[in-house]
Amino acid sequence: ALRVINQDVVAAGKGFPKHGHDNMEIISYVLRGAIHHKDSMGHQSTLRAGEVQVMSAGTGITHSEYNLAQDELEFLQIWIFSKLVFKLQSYIKAYQFDIKSYPCDIKPHCYQFYQNKYK
Repeated sequence: ALRVINQDVVAAGKGFPKHGHDNMEIISYVLRGAIHHKDSMGHQSTLRAGEVQVMSAGTGITHSEYNLAQDELEFLQIWIFSKLVFKLQSYIKAYQFDIKSYPCDIKPHCYQFYQNKYK
């Protein structure tokens, strides 16, 4: 079940300190700027505009997200809860996912907002 679709704007040098999640999928899509991710599975990466991250929290994971750049960061984050309990954690980073290149019938619901705001 969909829990959250957030559009966050994060000032330079700010972010979200280490915090935990469980039994959910967390999808992040960077609109502008870059976000640095670090988690309890040992993953560390920086996502830039147009990149997607998918993290499965499984039975529990902690992570932090920070804007280490000098420019403002803007990103979307989607949380999906499952009726099933996932035991394994996973992390996937997709490079240069261009949401504007997908046909209208499969674009995320946030696309209309994205399209109108960034014309």
